[in-house]
Amino acid sequence: MRVKIRGALFHCGTCRKDYSNPFGHMCVSRMGRAAGRTKLKPSLSAKCQKCRKNMGNPLTHTCTTRTDFKRRTAKAKKDAAAAKRKARPDHPRPSACQDGSCKRSGCVAWREGRADGYRDGYDDGFPDGVTACPLAHI
Repeated sequence: MRVKIRGALFHCGTCRKDYSNPFGHMCVSRMGRAAGRTKLKPSLSAKCQKCRKNMGNPLTHTCTTRTDFKRRTAKAKKDAAAAKRKARPDHPRPSACQDGSCKRSGCVAWREGRADGYRDGYDDGFPDGVTACPLAHI
């Protein structure tokens, strides 16, 4: 396991940044921020080069590599559903369905409605047109 160690000697009171070389520090802060006290504040941090996470203790650190497992499984599930949809045979509209024992709800409703309408005489139509209709028309 490779470890990258970083450290700083000073902590700026104005911009709140850590730095080691007082001659190379460029202080950038917003207007109106009160100048604080710059103090000697040594700090040390270790960063794992493999997973790029800060390590508190290099001896007990365990790397966690990021994967795209969730994205890949979601895409596979979506592709499988699309393939299943495409593999299903196309069904004609309910009025064009030739299967008399078709269990699809649209086909069943169309067959029952057609049988009821034929029994009530709607298949023959009105013999005299709109004048024979009992409802008022404009």
